[in-house]
Amino acid sequence: MRLSSPVPKKHARIEIIPLIDIMFFLLASFMMVSLSQTHMKGIRVNLPAAVGPPPSGVKDFVSIKVLEGYQIRAAGGVTQTGGPPPAPAPPPPSP
Repeated sequence: MRLSSPVPKKHARIEIIPLIDIMFFLLASFMMVSLSQTHMKGIRVNLPAAVGPPPSGVKDFVSIKVLEGYQIRAAGGVTQTGGPPPAPAPPPPSP
């Protein structure tokens, strides 16, 4: 037969808040040490100036507008006028 002890048994716990504090402190100290060891050294370099392509007079798009009365304008002029498109043909009757 097993008897329990009158002294309560204590379990070890890992507290998360002090652990976060310690990890933040270690992160900040490692960052400060690594930044203090970096020496910025630069060399003057003569780079060429950027030159873009010359502008071309050719448009790579077409502007199309559909106005009231089913007028269609493309490239500034009216190209087609007329009524609404014809209605679709009804389906053939089923036998």
